[in-house]
Amino acid sequence: MQKASGRLKIDLRLATKRLQLAQQKKRALNNQACREIALLLENNKLSSAEIKVEKIIQQDFFIEGLEILELFCEKLQVVSGMFDHGKPTDPTSMEAVATIIYAASRANIKELLSMKEIFTTFYGKEFVLSSLNDTNNLVDQKLKSRITIQRADPNLVKEYLKGIAQSYNLSNNLFPDESDDNNGGNVADLAESAINNKAPEKVAEPEISLPNVPTTFGKPTQNNGSSGNKSGEQKSINELMARFEALKKK
Repeated sequence: MQKASGRLKIDLRLATKRLQLAQQKKRALNNQACREIALLLENNKLSSAEIKVEKIIQQDFFIEGLEILELFCEKLQVVSGMFDHGKPTDPTSMEAVATIIYAASRANIKELLSMKEIFTTFYGKEFVLSSLNDTNNLVDQKLKSRITIQRADPNLVKEYLKGIAQSYNLSNNLFPDESDDNNGGNVADLAESAINNKAPEKVAEPEISLPNVPTTFGKPTQNNGSSGNKSGEQKSINELMARFEALKKK
């Protein structure tokens, strides 16, 4: 038990760091994808942009799942000393253990797989199997919904595209089928309804104020202003992704 407990403490620390790096990498890829989508929109390639933005939405949810998983790893780090003397059985620890076991084969973090084997030593194969299948009702349901890849709601896809288009100051004529009464919903409601498979409530679209960014990315620029344009574009992308996160978590 002492050896397993020591290994668990190391894996918890490494998993936390690796989860943070995975989030950063996926956010960087999403930022790059936003620029590519803006270029597609600028060239009126709406169908291609829709395919790409659906991937962004899926990754946004997955990143949120990694954030939740990171919190559970941190929770177990706090009580990791208890494993020196046996297995913690309090509800908080049991939820964290079951959630980590469930995510081990889905999050692509090798330390989680190692931790799953260690938890088998403490809790037994039956507990691990029930956690993997979520038949013990201990797995965090929000994490479960976030790391399960599924098709994005078409209205949510459109809201993301509109946000990217506004961020890059593109034409408002990209979505000709939009009506003034707006029968869609805001990004937060659409995101939750996409996960819970419920119809989104009909609400007014929130006002969005995003910085105007030149649409000359990928084109030659003057040397005197190139670094400034690049910095401004990156700032806009960061603000755009932060807005998506804030709306999605309301």
